[in-house]
Amino acid sequence: RYAQIRDMDISNGKGIGCSVFLQGCSLNPHCKNCFNKSTWDFNGGYEWTDKETEQLFEILRKPYITRASILGGEPLDQAKELLPLLSQIRNWNPNLKICIYSGRTFEENISVKDKVECLKLCDILVDGRFVDELKDLTLAFRGSSNQRIIDLKKTFKSNKVVLYDLEKEDYYKLVIHPVALCDDMLRKASCHRDQVYQNMLQMAECTRQVQGELVTIFHNDILS
Repeated sequence: RYAQIRDMDISNGKGIGCSVFLQGCSLNPHCKNCFNKSTWDFNGGYEWTDKETEQLFEILRKPYITRASILGGEPLDQAKELLPLLSQIRNWNPNLKICIYSGRTFEENISVKDKVECLKLCDILVDGRFVDELKDLTLAFRGSSNQRIIDLKKTFKSNKVVLYDLEKEDYYKLVIHPVALCDDMLRKASCHRDQVYQNMLQMAECTRQVQGELVTIFHNDILS
């Protein structure tokens, strides 16, 4: 089951991508101040059908889409069901970056066969619980400082955890930080996450080429 498909996402990975939020999270207790509480219930959301698969690939075929991100909920709770979709994406385009998020660490996930197979089909894992006391809005693609961005290809090849090298950290602070601040402020104003995303998209004025990829540039007055 899934909660949402976002067709133009800049918050959950490098470049412009498509993000799929799966439904259900078995973490107990759940993360304090989780940004996506509506995805906890395994009976919520919608059933994933061939229609959703077709919709996803229609998005992924767009020339500006450089990655697919899988979030939740806890996406690896549905590892068995997720595995065929990841295989289909990987076989369709071996060069497309696949990022996956998990509230469990890499070490915890690799004890389950289906989860390992899913991770082997992905490029990046953002792992670990969101810890509210360690929240840091300046971090790229994750919410708290305990969470790691893991290069899965290098990790499996070397048989040890290898962190992903975030190039041009100043660039990520320039683009991601204002987005995160905007997101946080709107959520504190009791806006729904979907509305937050729509508001951020409406604030985006243009795109430009940065280091060979399209990114969204926001006005200096984005928080005004």
